[in-house]
Amino acid sequence: MENEKLVRCVHCRYYQVTWDAEKPYGCRKLGFKTSIIPSSYVIQISGSICQSFSQKTKRD
Repeated sequence: MENEKLVRCVHCRYYQVTWDAEKPYGCRKLGFKTSIIPSSYVIQISGSICQSFSQKTKRD
């Protein structure tokens, strides 16, 4: 990648850990499960960084 900042899925409100042992990670916004971190999967498929990232808000 050319100095692009990678998205850290664990800080995204749409990131999820699934019960599926073969595809343990998912993205609720884009609607998929995968065996790799979702931001890496998005790069593999589209060739660009994830545009759906939304920072998690802290619970008070």
